[in-house]
Amino acid sequence: MLYIWSQEVMKRIGIILLLLLNFLSGSVEASTPQAGTYFLKLANHYYEHLRFDSAEVYYYKALPLIKTQSDKELYGNALNDYAASIWSQSRFRKAEMICRENLETCIELFGYDHPVTADAMVNLGALAFISGRFGMTTEYLNQAVAIYSKHFGPSHHKIAKAYEWLGTHYEAASDTVNARRYLWKSFNLWKNIRDENHTDLGDIYRYMGLYHKRFFNHDSAIICFNKAKELFDRKYGPANFQSVKCLNNLADIYAEHEDLEHKVLPTYDVCFNLIAAFKSPVLMAEVMTVFNLAEYQGIKGDYLKAIELLNDVLKLYVPSFYPVDVFSNPDLSSVEFHQYLRIILAYKSGYFLNLFREGSQKNIEYLLAALDGYMLIDQMTVDYKKRFVNLDDFLYFEDGYAHFYYEMAKTALEAFHLTNDTAYLTNALNMVNKKSLAGTPLNPEMNLLDHYDIPVSLLEKRRELCTTINSLKTQVKQVKNPTQKAEASLELNRANIELDRLYYRHFKENWFSDNESDVNRLIYISELQKRLATDDCLLIYTEQKPLHATIPQQLLIIGITNKEVKTEIVKGEQLFLNLNQLYSSIAENQTTGITGITDDLYVALIRPFEKMLRKNITIIPSPVLSNLAFDMLTIPANKPGKNPDYLIRHFMIHKEFSLSAFYRNMEAGLEAKPVQILAVAPKFNKTQVMQIAALTKRDTSLINLTGALIESNNIANYFQTNLLTGFSATKQHFLDIYNNYNIIHLSTHGIPLRNEPQMMQLAFSADETNVDDHLMSFYEVLNLKVNADLVVLSACKTGFGKINHGLGSLSLNWAFNKAGARSSVISLWDVNDYASSRIMSALYRNLSKGHTKPEALRMAKLEYLQTHDELMSEPYYWAGFEYYGPNHPVVVKTSAYKAGFMILLGILIIGAGLLFLSKKYHFSFLRIRSAFPA
Repeated sequence: MLYIWSQEVMKRIGIILLLLLNFLSGSVEASTPQAGTYFLKLANHYYEHLRFDSAEVYYYKALPLIKTQSDKELYGNALNDYAASIWSQSRFRKAEMICRENLETCIELFGYDHPVTADAMVNLGALAFISGRFGMTTEYLNQAVAIYSKHFGPSHHKIAKAYEWLGTHYEAASDTVNARRYLWKSFNLWKNIRDENHTDLGDIYRYMGLYHKRFFNHDSAIICFNKAKELFDRKYGPANFQSVKCLNNLADIYAEHEDLEHKVLPTYDVCFNLIAAFKSPVLMAEVMTVFNLAEYQGIKGDYLKAIELLNDVLKLYVPSFYPVDVFSNPDLSSVEFHQYLRIILAYKSGYFLNLFREGSQKNIEYLLAALDGYMLIDQMTVDYKKRFVNLDDFLYFEDGYAHFYYEMAKTALEAFHLTNDTAYLTNALNMVNKKSLAGTPLNPEMNLLDHYDIPVSLLEKRRELCTTINSLKTQVKQVKNPTQKAEASLELNRANIELDRLYYRHFKENWFSDNESDVNRLIYISELQKRLATDDCLLIYTEQKPLHATIPQQLLIIGITNKEVKTEIVKGEQLFLNLNQLYSSIAENQTTGITGITDDLYVALIRPFEKMLRKNITIIPSPVLSNLAFDMLTIPANKPGKNPDYLIRHFMIHKEFSLSAFYRNMEAGLEAKPVQILAVAPKFNKTQVMQIAALTKRDTSLINLTGALIESNNIANYFQTNLLTGFSATKQHFLDIYNNYNIIHLSTHGIPLRNEPQMMQLAFSADETNVDDHLMSFYEVLNLKVNADLVVLSACKTGFGKINHGLGSLSLNWAFNKAGARSSVISLWDVNDYASSRIMSALYRNLSKGHTKPEALRMAKLEYLQTHDELMSEPYYWAGFEYYGPNHPVVVKTSAYKAGFMILLGILIIGAGLLFLSKKYHFSFLRIRSAFPA
């Protein structure tokens, strides 16, 4: 105790001396190194005591003065602490600019692999996490850990701190395994470096408490939060921000337990008293306390009180906001995107919806107020999307925000049904569209050149980095050796960081513009209906999956014809259980006896729209429904024992990735061009046969596909075709020539990634110069610059992939679309070699006769059904092939010489026919003319 008391006395003496120095600083505020050192000591003191506003001021004063000193590390550390003092005040946009500048400065001063540079990376990783840009969190933090380990060994407090951030990042993402892994690694490191009762362990105890709280281990969470508060109180005194966070976390737990609820309001009172005693204001402390109190009032059912409190929180972020009543919202046009603002507005809209839906009378003001809040969220989200750096950033964001867009769309539809105002219907359609923007190409040149004025040299560098990143992702997922995997992971981190730095240079030079793109372009219902033909019907499916649910809870369906719009909401649990059962049956080739399931799915998904169905049905599927073959749904029979009445027999059904893709394809005209097809059918050597058999779990005798060669040869009967077959069908050969063709046909194996079976690869023949590089992954497809009108992926599971609840199935089909393919034919499950060769050959025959692409595929499948017995007519053999894209034919352009020759030939044939008729029937043109006098 005496030791602790003496430490406190020394601290207080130091504070008095620093305050005296602060008082005298006016006389030493000359641009001298001595003044810089004084200011830096003051800044460090304030930072260590969580007085971030004062720390920021003195770091700002100190930095230009100590920059001239020879101690570069002193300057670099001050830069990083300055940045942390700003993001600790929740001023994320300014902090980001400073953190990024700091990284550039540290790399220039110390090089990439230096601990001070690693500190700058930790700042950027932490900032990415707390500001909602999750995509780069792990890259920066893991790279920092590698640098620290290189310099300090595996046991160092900076490594423990980086693990804390990683653990809490994964905890926020509900990744139980990684959250526990990193939090407990950090805790064990801290115990080895310090004592388990050392005040430096306050953060890790709190983060472990958050882990237990999220996964409902409340007893353990309470122990961790109390332990953390004890350590924070010892380190900073009781009136500190960290202890207020612990008390808020404890109040959250008390609110969930009837026998502890009496502690909730007194705990919040303690929080407010502590905040009032702060020596410096900490925005997040007040935001967190008022927000949590609002959430508690919402749990108790007092929604209006909760909304009033949320308005108080909004005032903290937008000081100019003076709410007139609960319906008021701030003007966010000049406010930076902030994930906490988004959360506050989402809760506010949710409470208005509760007031609307639970009230005895439906007060439409509450519904419209909820919609206003959602529009503000969308406004911030669109702005934020401009700042995507890499694919992971994009995918993570879309997956996390999908449930918000669902609720926005559902709310807008409720407003439409109550008011009959089509503006709300347009709003709903666009919210659904923003939830599934899978139709927007990711090809860097195609996307960036359309919307941004970026120098070509930087664009080329960006593409080079994207190519490297996607190749490294494949290595990381495929390699078995742990050392090699770790090395590839570090290379991948470094490449992603380089791409992120390149992004910053774009942003710094203001090369980003506000040009219209698919993200912010509105699609009006009236315009959409005008473009639909009388025999067209559009069915849009979008699902609601709350963040922590295992399966979707609801399905929203919108049906549209040129004269009618209908909506339906289907409860999700039984529907998605039926889907899972269907997928399991198909995976085991057990489609006999599934009529009961396909009947139920028809009743849920199609029957509500029976009266508005037309000859051509375009499906925009929800993520989970992207794996459903609608062709195989069965119309329930009136009499038992009747043969399955498949939907394909009545309608032509095809899919589009998104509403924007559908709308864009309707706008695009038909362009006639010479049809040149590249048909690929590889052959595999003994090593490949064994590898493919192991990965696909097939017999080795089935690996070399005889049907693939047959279907490729048959294509040449109908179109000019370059056959890339046998052992010459290598990946490199394909890469050298694929972009010369407007139809690409790949007849091969789809093979799961070794460590991620939901992600598929395409198999090519082994190249003698690089025998290991014969598989093309999802990520490598994204590296392609596809300019094909049609890509046919006649391989297993090319439409099957990892589900992203915003974008759909991240399949090879999705990747080819992102790389530029305008339409595709894919498979949803393992294809049968024989059935594939029959259906694909018929597809090209039908295309050559001028049928549209979806109609050509439908005719091929119907022909297969008509010519095969009951066993081979099971849906497993034919229903898995699907078409994505517009309802267009392959328009063949003939050369001028050939066209002239055909016209001349036609004239000669007609002339010969008339001559023959005149001789046979003894009449002449003169006699015909005399019969019709002028």
